[in-house]
Amino acid sequence: MSQTADPTIPQHTAIVYNLHRYLPGGWYLPDAWIVKTDPSGKLTFVVQRATPDTIGSYGHEMTAIVNRLFSIIEALSEKNLEEKFQPPKSRKKIPLDELLQEDEVKKTATRYVHRLMAGFLEKAVEEQLPLTFMIQKKVIVEEVRVQYPTVELKPHLIFRRTKDGVRYRLNFSTGEDRWLVRERHAVPLTNVPGWLLVQGVLYQLPELNGYWVKPFIQKDEIIVPNRMLRTYFQKFILKAVEKTEIDAEGFDLTSTRKLENCRLALTRHPFRNKWYVQLKFQYMGALFLWGDKQEMRTALHFESESEIRVMQVKRNPEAEQQAVEELKKLRFANVEGALWQLPDRAGEGSSEQDPFHEAVECLSGLAEALQAAGFQLELPDFEDKKINLLPASWEQEVVQENDWFDLRIMVKVGKFEFPFARLIGHIRDNDRFYELPDGTYFLIPMEWMTRFHGLAHLGKMSGEKLRLSKSQRPLLESLGLAEEDQFAKKEETPFSLPKLLKATLRPYQLEGAKWLVRHYEEGLGACLADDMGLGKTLQTLVVLLLAKERQTVDGGRETGDGGRQIDLFGEVAQSGDFVPLKALVILPASLVFNWEREVKKFAPGLTTCNHTGPNRTKDTRLLERYDIVFTTYQTARRDLPVLQKIKWEYVVLDESQYIKNPQSAVFKAVGELEANSRISLSGTPIENSLSDLWAQMEFLNPGMLGSFNYFKKHFIRPIEKLDDDNMKNELRNLVNPYLLRRTKEEVAPDLPPLTEAVVYVEMTEEQKKLYEKEKSAARNKLLNISDPGNPTNRVAILAALTRLRQIANHPQLVVGDEQVADFKGESGKFEDVLAYWDKIRRSGHKALIFSSFEKYLQLYRQQFDADGHPYTWLTGDVPPDQRKKAVDQFNEDKNVQAFFMTTKAGGVGLNLTAADYVFVLDPWWNPFAESQAIARAHRIGQDKKVMAVKFIARDSIEEKILQMQERKSALAGEFVASPEKVACTREGLESLLL
Repeated sequence: MSQTADPTIPQHTAIVYNLHRYLPGGWYLPDAWIVKTDPSGKLTFVVQRATPDTIGSYGHEMTAIVNRLFSIIEALSEKNLEEKFQPPKSRKKIPLDELLQEDEVKKTATRYVHRLMAGFLEKAVEEQLPLTFMIQKKVIVEEVRVQYPTVELKPHLIFRRTKDGVRYRLNFSTGEDRWLVRERHAVPLTNVPGWLLVQGVLYQLPELNGYWVKPFIQKDEIIVPNRMLRTYFQKFILKAVEKTEIDAEGFDLTSTRKLENCRLALTRHPFRNKWYVQLKFQYMGALFLWGDKQEMRTALHFESESEIRVMQVKRNPEAEQQAVEELKKLRFANVEGALWQLPDRAGEGSSEQDPFHEAVECLSGLAEALQAAGFQLELPDFEDKKINLLPASWEQEVVQENDWFDLRIMVKVGKFEFPFARLIGHIRDNDRFYELPDGTYFLIPMEWMTRFHGLAHLGKMSGEKLRLSKSQRPLLESLGLAEEDQFAKKEETPFSLPKLLKATLRPYQLEGAKWLVRHYEEGLGACLADDMGLGKTLQTLVVLLLAKERQTVDGGRETGDGGRQIDLFGEVAQSGDFVPLKALVILPASLVFNWEREVKKFAPGLTTCNHTGPNRTKDTRLLERYDIVFTTYQTARRDLPVLQKIKWEYVVLDESQYIKNPQSAVFKAVGELEANSRISLSGTPIENSLSDLWAQMEFLNPGMLGSFNYFKKHFIRPIEKLDDDNMKNELRNLVNPYLLRRTKEEVAPDLPPLTEAVVYVEMTEEQKKLYEKEKSAARNKLLNISDPGNPTNRVAILAALTRLRQIANHPQLVVGDEQVADFKGESGKFEDVLAYWDKIRRSGHKALIFSSFEKYLQLYRQQFDADGHPYTWLTGDVPPDQRKKAVDQFNEDKNVQAFFMTTKAGGVGLNLTAADYVFVLDPWWNPFAESQAIARAHRIGQDKKVMAVKFIARDSIEEKILQMQERKSALAGEFVASPEKVACTREGLESLLL
């Protein structure tokens, strides 16, 4: 927890769940609050409402349990209930209180609310979470805290026969204490399942519905006249009488010991989330549980419409024992009382499946054997539905038609058979209950819900079958629905390098080229995500050359003129004339010259056009005459109307992380370009969030991962917030066929080693004083922010942290500010870096010198100018032609030993193997940005050992950023969150500033 003097943010808090009354529905609904706690842990006063967006500010994590309860709270909010129960074709939104005036709507809504509320209360009891009733902001919360029971609640029914009818009472007992409902001010919270709040203690009602209690809140006894006896008893009483202890007086008495049948009922343990079968023995009018000590029970039996006979039912222990032996033969084990554990511990959550689903699945599989052994299975009551225990199976057929897979699946549940397509809506809505023709419900197995989730959301309905695009084939393979791997078959196709290639490929580059070619042949997009410096450009040129060769042999792909090529002046070219490839390569401006040089070196047979700058053509006829057209992301966005007119053979995105924001105009623009094939190239396909990955895949194979909203809900939140391994695996299975990533360590063992070192430097005394003063001001300001993740607050936080980073580098970076206007001191880091540089300069080494701050580099530039040391310079303001000149000068002129560049401007695409040292003057939030910078020198073609040196000011924010980088780099093989985002959380701020 944070330690702060601000009284509005308590040092110790708890998330407290609360029940409040919603009057229009007569319901009790849940909400959640942040509540202060005293040193002893008792709840004191409410701070603010608890939501997924606010709990992090108080040091609470969004665990799976918290997420589940917040989901129920959200589902039961007035807004969501109003949306859920709107009439299907209503043009005007009807308020919830008006909707509930319709009896049928209120009945349906009440069932829904009670079902969710029961789940909420079960989880609260199971986890022993703080729960309150009707919380108020100015009241000490501990006083309205709900207690959890230590003993079971037992109902008792008392019947007394009179000449006019029957009088009956409902009493309860808790331990040795027996009491009337009216005496304890009991509050029924839900009906089915029934939950009761009794003087601040929460009980689950055994065998009774919650509304049974209502009549007894105001009176102790109910009178049923003779004319209504049969109807009333059959409707309200008899089921409860079989299971509940009763007292009766004034009735005729008979006796029986005939065991009519043995029954098994799936039952949840009253205090734990475990499911067992309950063994029951049905006698005439009475039901006994195995393990009950009671040998005799009083029961009611109708003789006529108004005559009720009291029966004395005696148990038959010999017959009951025979049934027990049959149950043991089927590997059931008695655990306590009437509860029997299902074979293989089903229902106890022994696997990753939902315990209820596991128990239903197990019981369904044993249904025939149990019935043959003489047992009757009670259909489980769940959410007001009778669950059918018939075993289920499915059969499938997959037919490929052009770019689609048609999937037909038939489901069998006992005697019922229907298309799987009818379950799609249920899976999409996370509704596991499918109604069968006989009125019972098939509980869709949790395995099916998980297994077919992607299929249901990503497939397209076509009648009673599903359609998947070719790019969604991994869905079929993960489901075991695709028998053959057509990619594997393509691997057997003879592969030969293009004749026009002027390069010798390394083995991994050859495999990468083959991989790209297979996707090209299948008409599928592909992301080549090799480590920086492994030759992604060269591998791409191989597939472009092969596409060019095949196009030339085939006479070109189909165009508007039946495959004929229109020349520069609109005339039709004759057969055998030059057929341009028409590939569009979109890339950062700094990389255009690098690609042009690579083409000249490795693929000189390809013609190129540099479509950048103010003099670029807008004539599509000219652009269509080239094999490769180079343009930048911003130019592509601006020239979209022109580029859209051309059907490109290939669209290639280099440094494709530029489209990582799905809301950006650049992302939308490249997605509208028409192309037969697509490639994206990036050493960091996921820089900040999984949304980066969705953007990549959406460009390559549109629709493959569904809509962005679906992707956020199904993948981003479970993976980034909850670290859900199942979702990670599902996403990997979907994208792995279209994403190839190899690291330097894997594929280039001959690459000289990279050594990374951290050099800790001391700030000067005056610099240290200024830093501590600034840090103290930042801490007092930032740690008092209630919601660090708010966009406005985030800007302020990053500005304050940036200021600390600048002072750690050199206080001159913030000169002009009143606090440092008179600062005349030096920077410890600045002096140490210059000393380190002088040492390697004298040894003849070359170094790339990176900083996040151009102003910082300017200080070094001034010093180099004063000392007469030549250098080259690259920032975001340097034009493309001067970039090329700077790169060539550094690589070729041995007298130029230093290359200054900002982290962003020099972080991509450059080949600077002349350098064998890389200086990182200040740590960047994103470790991948630093890796990209280092890869400018440590890449294929490098024949010297490379030393990367990070300069870190001791006892500064830089040390904390380095620790964040290390934690996040440990997850680099998975899906990671940006350390910059972590900094804008309460936990992140505390780690940086405390």
